[in-house]
Amino acid sequence: MKQRYSWGLGVRMVLTLLALGGLYIGLGYGVAMLFGFFTGATGIGHFIGIAMAVLLLVGGQYYYGADLALRTLDGRVVDREEYPDLHSRVTSLARQADVPKPRVAVAENKTPNAFAAGRKQSDAVICVTTGLLSELDDEEIDAVLAHELSHIVNRDFQLMTGITALSIMAGWIVRWGFLFGDGGGGEGGGGSMIAGYVAALFVWVGAFFVGRLVSRYREYTADRGAATLTGNPTAMISALETISDELESVPEDDLREAEQANALLAAEVRETRLGRLFRTHPAVEDRVEKLRNLAVEIE
Repeated sequence: MKQRYSWGLGVRMVLTLLALGGLYIGLGYGVAMLFGFFTGATGIGHFIGIAMAVLLLVGGQYYYGADLALRTLDGRVVDREEYPDLHSRVTSLARQADVPKPRVAVAENKTPNAFAAGRKQSDAVICVTTGLLSELDDEEIDAVLAHELSHIVNRDFQLMTGITALSIMAGWIVRWGFLFGDGGGGEGGGGSMIAGYVAALFVWVGAFFVGRLVSRYREYTADRGAATLTGNPTAMISALETISDELESVPEDDLREAEQANALLAAEVRETRLGRLFRTHPAVEDRVEKLRNLAVEIE
C-alpha cells in the first residue's frame, strides 16, 4: 500500500527549518569570529567571513551530511553482491512506497538499530547495523526498513541530516575550543575567540532542542507509515520491543552515538524522569500503543 505524505509533519518541518536556518547563521558567526581571532581580520572582514562561513557550512552539510551521519555509527555503503537479501528487501519496499531505491549501508555494530540520511530522495541512504540483521526476523527487518523508507517518503530525513551535521560541526568547534583555546589572535583578540566558541556552544545546544520540535512526531508518523506499507503493524511492534530489550545491555556511549545519528531507537531505555523531557524519540510503550490501535483499525 502506498504511503501518503503527512501534512502535520510537514508543518512541523517548516518551523524546524526556520529555526535551523538561524542556527546555521549562528554557527557561521562563530566561525567568522574565530577566523577574525586567528587571522586578525576586523570590520568588513568579519561580515565577509560570516557570509562565507554560512555558505560553506550549508554547502558542506548538503554534500556531506549523509557521510557524517554514517560515520557516527561507522556505517559503509554495501553492494548487492555483499548483501543480496537486504538489497532485495529495500528494492521491493521502495517500489511499494513509490520512491527511488535508496543506497544501502551496514554498520558493524552489535546494537540493533537503523537510520535514514541524505540530501534528497534520489540520494538517500538507509543504514542498518549487523546487530539488527542478526537479532530480528524477516518480518521485523521489513518493518524497520519500511519505517526508514517512511522518513524518506516524508522527506524529514533531509531535515534531520541537516540537524545532525550541524550538531557534529558545532561539537567539533566546541571541542577544539577546549583543546586550543589559548593560542593566537594578538592583543584584544580574546573577545573574538570567546564569542566564537560561545556561539558554537549555543548552536550545539540549540541543535539539540531544534531537533525536538519534530523528532518525536516524525517517529510516530514513520511507525504508522511502516505499518501501512507492510500491512503488518504487529511486526513493527515486535521489532520495537526486540530492539528495546537489546538496548538494555548496550554501553551508554553506543546509545549516545545512535541518538546523534537519529537512529530508530536511542537512549530512552535508561532515562530518568528529567531525561524524559529531553529524549529524542517517543517512549517505546507509547509507540507500541499507537501501533496496536492502528492494528485494530486495519482489522
